[in-house]
Amino acid sequence: FAGILLWYKLQKAGFNNVRFCEKGGDVGGTWYWNRYPGVACDVESYSYLPLLEEMGYFPTMKFASGFEIMEYCQRLAEKFGFYDHCLFHTTVEKTVWDESAGRWTVMTDRGDKMKARFVILANGLLTTPKLARIEGMETFKGEAFHTSRWNYHLDLKNKTVGIIGTGATAVQVVPELAKIVKKLYVFQRTPSSIDVRDQRETTPEEIEIWKQESGWARARRARFAKISAGRTALKANDDYLSGRVKDFKVRKHHERELSPEELMEKQLESNFRIMEQIRARVDAIVVDPKVAASLKPYYPYGCKRPAFHDEYLPTFNMPHVTLVDTAPRGVSKINENGVIHERTEYPLDVLIYATGFKWQETATFNMIVGKDGQSLRKKW
Repeated sequence: FAGILLWYKLQKAGFNNVRFCEKGGDVGGTWYWNRYPGVACDVESYSYLPLLEEMGYFPTMKFASGFEIMEYCQRLAEKFGFYDHCLFHTTVEKTVWDESAGRWTVMTDRGDKMKARFVILANGLLTTPKLARIEGMETFKGEAFHTSRWNYHLDLKNKTVGIIGTGATAVQVVPELAKIVKKLYVFQRTPSSIDVRDQRETTPEEIEIWKQESGWARARRARFAKISAGRTALKANDDYLSGRVKDFKVRKHHERELSPEELMEKQLESNFRIMEQIRARVDAIVVDPKVAASLKPYYPYGCKRPAFHDEYLPTFNMPHVTLVDTAPRGVSKINENGVIHERTEYPLDVLIYATGFKWQETATFNMIVGKDGQSLRKKW
């Protein structure tokens, strides 16, 4: 959304001579690149999607699917004329300051050399796939791809599929894969904490109330911004966010001011109680005790990105789904047939990498060259 919102603000301020460079083929950023089955946002849509009132748009679900978000980005771009100012399939390779001209020279992989008084970086984060370096991965003869480069030309029906990774992406993908494949192997190094999702449709009653309430989306987002606890933010309490109650939790009052060490201890105790609830949920849902034990997170809350899903854990009760616990090192070898773990070969037709992204590892710092030829990376 960074580029689209930037254009929305700039054009309202009277700027017209603006160009955006986008390496993808459309708007959407993360939601352009990540179009795997089950993709969804884990922040409630009523707070996450910008300019809802300006668009007269009401999300269909409390937690919007990635496909709805992608379509919403396209609507924004069309309504505010963003497409007329964007160069798609265009990657900025270098941006150099010209002292004599008092301008930046922006060079792209398509041979452009644009002069600009101002350059704004709106690169985003979750766009560049990260592949684990696994011995023999290049020898695999089946189909293989990363979740953010999903191969929709490939029919997965009646296929034996393996997926490496059990983070936030895999938690969304695994239940969808299990619905269509013949056999599914889930290779897990570290279990995720799987909390209750409580997904629901937006009700007609809510829409009618919002239509009558000027500034409803901004007010909701302002309340959301006051939530300091990660789990509370992700659960997105409707009573608080809609303004029906004044606070998102009951505030505790202590007889005296607590020391930083005491506050930390209380936070750890609170986190332990949360993790015990999450671990108990695994026992309540997963039938096989050995599988349940492997799926239980063993670390304090928040040490691994928390996940929320209501179909992920039940998936491991299906007879054609196998959890392969590869702790603590993860998958260490792949051959032409599939994955090998502890001398057991798992033959696969398709291997999917749900191994995350290069977090903030873009070339931005190297491509910005300022005064006296100094790069941003060197300066920092």
